[in-house]
Amino acid sequence: VTRATSATRVNSAGLIENVGANIARLDYTNGSCPSILVEPQRTNLLLQSEIFTNGWTPEGATISANTTTSPDGNLTADTLTEIAMNDVHRTYRNALATTSGVNYTSSIFVKKDTIRYVRLVINQGNNSSIWAAAQFDLDTKTFTSGVGSGGGTFVGATITPFSNGWFRISLTGSIPGTTVFSFIALSNGSAILNTNSRGCNVYMGTPSNKLIVWGAQLELGSNATSHIPTTTATVTRNADVISKTGISSLIGQTEGTLFVDFNYTKTTDVYRRVFAISNNTSNNLISINLNQTGLLEVYVINGGVTQVAFPSNILTANTRYKIAVGYIANNVVLYINGTLRNTDLTCTIPTCSGVYLGKVETAGSTAFLNDSINSAMLFKTRLINSQLATLTTP
Repeated sequence: VTRATSATRVNSAGLIENVGANIARLDYTNGSCPSILVEPQRTNLLLQSEIFTNGWTPEGATISANTTTSPDGNLTADTLTEIAMNDVHRTYRNALATTSGVNYTSSIFVKKDTIRYVRLVINQGNNSSIWAAAQFDLDTKTFTSGVGSGGGTFVGATITPFSNGWFRISLTGSIPGTTVFSFIALSNGSAILNTNSRGCNVYMGTPSNKLIVWGAQLELGSNATSHIPTTTATVTRNADVISKTGISSLIGQTEGTLFVDFNYTKTTDVYRRVFAISNNTSNNLISINLNQTGLLEVYVINGGVTQVAFPSNILTANTRYKIAVGYIANNVVLYINGTLRNTDLTCTIPTCSGVYLGKVETAGSTAFLNDSINSAMLFKTRLINSQLATLTTP
């Protein structure tokens, strides 16, 4: 495992904690058994991500510091409270320079005090008519609407439960400008309209309406990754590079089986690798991948020539999948969650010497899984089909 920076994970107590450089992140987000978290490099552009009384600008609201225990177990969460005035009720921070027209994801941890609805908005400026927004319902635990306006594009939103009543909400969108402002807004539940409120809504505030906030993030990409805390400067978390080379004797060279059990929680617009063996190049490999539209694919390449291509296996978001590829000369099969999906009876098997978990073998590649892996195994024999079906049954 290589990662030059520290990173965060959810520990067995359900709390966010820091993990040192070059240490695998055993993450308990999905329950009592840990998964290995594999993420690409990301940078949190928002400063003071956990201190909303420093550098954040409230409008129609006040911020109280250190009122509640945060998702990391410390008394560092702040409370956003409405002011009794007919106005927007929000706080915001401008980000550093961004790239025009590409997807950014805004996220924050929120906990209901008394108010039910909260919005995330990314905006070209504090008073710009170019924005994207999403509204979240903390009672139904859903996002209820998403809108883009004035050239701003809404791409998607998520709401993810955490322990102790916390949620992490996220908004993905693009703005045709080189600076993005990030808003956290309270809402009375009305529709998101293209008005002067710029994705927020105007109503008479009630001082008893409150929301607890912690851990804001704005990152380049089509989904939120694990929390990256900041203070006075942006912070970059390096990618999780998990691989082992020089292990030819541990890999079936003429026959074998690849098995991976992973959580498919993040649909995205980039190519990603789940699990593979290779000779440390793309010319000789057996790989399990996710393409740009989230379809699962399997490739066998020998000497630069594609022997097997199993494309277009549709996956359902927020689902755990068990995948197995059995291979031997002229007989390669793919099983997904107990079902035979593909067969190829005319293929040559490549010689491989390395294994790659959640990444492509090419140095410097950005095609990381950006999800979590529960287990991965290599067998030096091609398991028979009934064994593959049993192995992959959920």
